[in-house]
Amino acid sequence: QGLELMHEVLYIASSMRLPVVMAVANRALSAPLSIWGDHSDVMAARDTGWIQIFAANGQETFDSVLCAFRIAEDQRVLLPAMVNLDGFHLTHMIEPICIPEQSEVDKFLPPYQYPLPLDPDKPITMGAFASPYIYTETKKAQ
Repeated sequence: QGLELMHEVLYIASSMRLPVVMAVANRALSAPLSIWGDHSDVMAARDTGWIQIFAANGQETFDSVLCAFRIAEDQRVLLPAMVNLDGFHLTHMIEPICIPEQSEVDKFLPPYQYPLPLDPDKPITMGAFASPYIYTETKKAQ
């Protein structure tokens, strides 16, 4: 139920164009209580403005997390991304994966520079009340 408990925050992250990357172990929603994999939770988050990537095994999960950072942090994108993996089946198993050298990862993921850094000398308000026009434009941009 973890993803559903933060559902409102998903909209906030995408509307603020925050390049957050989150791995989500997809599980069935209650009731009845189930520990098995299901896409109910992530399908409920489908229209939140997040990029969704689905992985079939441990290697795809690892590789997809790296790709998600590259995509989400791209200045042309700046949207959060979630890497979805099957709860229970992938979260409770052990399998070998190939982990690249740090130097290879650094080449693939250059140092990130957020285009709107916070500056204490120039305070701003983020996520404040929006008029209907601004609200509509923000939703279109997601």
